[in-house]
Amino acid sequence: MKKTVSVLLAVLMLCTMALPSFAAGNSVQAEIDNLVGWLSVPANSKINYEDTSKVYGAADWIALDFARAGVEVPKEYAPYLEAALPNATLYPSDMARVYLGAAAAGMDVQNIGGVDLVKALSEVSYKDQTYMSSLIFPLLAMDYNKEISFPDAKRQEIIDTILAAQKPMGEEFGGAFNWDTNPANSVDTDTTAMVICALAPYRAENPQVQTAIDNALSYIKSVKADNGGYGHPQWGVSPECTAQVVIALCTLGIDPTCEEYSNNGKTPIDALKSYMLESGAGAYGSANAMTTEQTLRGFVAYDRFLKGETAFYDGNKAMEPEQPTETPSETPSETQPEAQSQTEAPAENPTTSTEVPEIPKTGFGKSAAPVLMTAALFGAAALVMKKKHD
Repeated sequence: MKKTVSVLLAVLMLCTMALPSFAAGNSVQAEIDNLVGWLSVPANSKINYEDTSKVYGAADWIALDFARAGVEVPKEYAPYLEAALPNATLYPSDMARVYLGAAAAGMDVQNIGGVDLVKALSEVSYKDQTYMSSLIFPLLAMDYNKEISFPDAKRQEIIDTILAAQKPMGEEFGGAFNWDTNPANSVDTDTTAMVICALAPYRAENPQVQTAIDNALSYIKSVKADNGGYGHPQWGVSPECTAQVVIALCTLGIDPTCEEYSNNGKTPIDALKSYMLESGAGAYGSANAMTTEQTLRGFVAYDRFLKGETAFYDGNKAMEPEQPTETPSETPSETQPEAQSQTEAPAENPTTSTEVPEIPKTGFGKSAAPVLMTAALFGAAALVMKKKHD
């Protein structure tokens, strides 16, 4: 029996050693490195950090993307923002974007050149906003770091205004959102995916939010493209839409490469890769900074999903389960140290709870195979031992 068990344990060790290589098969690190490299060139990003007469939207998104990817944020970003923000006139969407970039960069969002973004976002009348971006991004900002307090009433005001803007099911493109708050207008896939990201932290406590997300996902699945990507029902597929869908799915804990969200054997990740140029840029026709930045955001969200890290817009620390403390014997020969809980790197889209909720995934993702294989081997070992004992 000892020989049989030893063989099984040896096989188990070999399979366990193979797990990292299996995960590496899904890695998008090479794509992230190439996109970061391209955006790091000032001539490509079109950001002049010495010009503090205006606030560059791309600067905030790049700061957020780089930070979430574990890449150093451009050192020019903080001093540029400290000088530029006090003189800027910003919409709520702009304030929230700056908040996200600055928070990810480790800046004090309550004092950037004397500007308190928390106070500014808390004073907005969200029921009067007509652009979805002025609802989506403020809600993402409010939930980025749960240690920063925002009025719950403001969160609810945003949620109510967003829900009222969804196209009713039964209508054409039901479940979708548009770039404005009038559900009678057209629809926009990018906006629909971003709404999912903003509403995600509230789905467990609010049935209406869960229904809205389910309906939005139904719409998204209806606009899958042949190459595995996503797009606008009138304008066609694009890397920007595809990236936003990837981010939304990863935020919900859904593997974007699963069959349900793929098409013709092609996944949204395949589609994103197909839009990349040899230069490292993302392209829709020709290389441009916005496409590259959003493509990077999609890959970073997927990379964080693969690594089991918190979602792209969740800047809170992920809490690992506490390790059980060994029960000491009545006559311990030595002191048993208590296991301590550990924390991981910060992530995004915080919840109101201090724990990161366990989110069920759609079907078995590729990463489930090693777990099932390991469980099967343990079961086989137990069975052999039982038979030998009998």
